[in-house]
Amino acid sequence: MRSPSTIEIYKASAGSGKTFSLTMQYLQLALRQPANYRRILAVTFTNKATAEMKERILQVLEGLATGSSHVQQYRQLLLLALAPISAEQLQQQAAAVYSSLLHDYSRFSVSTIDAFVQRIIRSFAWELGIDGGFKLQLNDEPVRQDLANRLYTRLDADKQLQQWLEEMATERLNAGQRWDFRENLKTLASEIFKERFKDFEAVMAELAPDAADKAFQQLHKRLRSSMADIEKKWQQAAEDTLRLIESNGLRTSDFAYGRSSFANYFNKVAADGRPLAI
Repeated sequence: MRSPSTIEIYKASAGSGKTFSLTMQYLQLALRQPANYRRILAVTFTNKATAEMKERILQVLEGLATGSSHVQQYRQLLLLALAPISAEQLQQQAAAVYSSLLHDYSRFSVSTIDAFVQRIIRSFAWELGIDGGFKLQLNDEPVRQDLANRLYTRLDADKQLQQWLEEMATERLNAGQRWDFRENLKTLASEIFKERFKDFEAVMAELAPDAADKAFQQLHKRLRSSMADIEKKWQQAAEDTLRLIESNGLRTSDFAYGRSSFANYFNKVAADGRPLAI
C-alpha cells in the first residue's frame, strides 16, 4: 500500500481521461477496505464534475459487483493494482463498497471546493461567531449592472453591437414581447456566471474574431430555426388536443376551474403558437 505522504500529480487537458484516472484512484483506495470510503475526500471544481465523478464511481462499482463486461478495463487495472486479489474477491469487495455507499450516501465525499470549504466553516461556526444555519449568497448584481453599463456605453462606437441589439429588439417587438433595454442587457450579462458559459467561452476563445462573429450568427440562425420548429409542433399538438376535446362533445370550459383550467392552455397555444409557462 502506498505511503500516506505520497503525492501524485496528473497534468491533463480536456477530454484526456481525467475522470477515468481519478475514478481509478478512488476505487483503489475504497476497495482495500469496505469502510475506506468514509476516509476519502474527492474535491472538484464544478458541480458538473462532482456529479459526473459520483455517477462514474457508482456505475463502475455496480458493474464490478454484478460481473458486467462494460467495466472490464477497470476490472483488469484494479486486479493489477490490488494484487494478489482475485476476480471473485474483487467482485465481493465491490458489492460491499457499493452497498455501503448507497446506505451511507452522506459519507460519500465527492464535492466542489466551495462546498468543502463551507462544510469546514459550518463545523467551526460557533468559534467564528456565525449562526449555524447561515446561508451563502453570491451577490452578482453589481457586476451585472456594471457589465450592462459597459455594453450600453459601447453602443455608439460599436456598430456591430448596435446592430445586434437592434435585431434582438425587433425580434422581441415582432413577437409581442416587452423590450426593456437595460434589464435585458443585465440578463445577458448574467450568463457569464453560469457553469455552462465556461465551456462556451473556451471554445469561442479559440476562434479568430471574424470566425467568432460568424459562429454567433450561425448559432443564432439555428436557434431561431429550432424555436420556430418547436412552436410549430407545439401549436399542432394544441390544435390536435382541442379537436379531441371537441370530438368528445366537450369544451375547455367543461373542465375543472372553467376558463382557468389546464384545457384552456391549449386555446392560448393554438392562437399564438408559442409554449406558455403554466
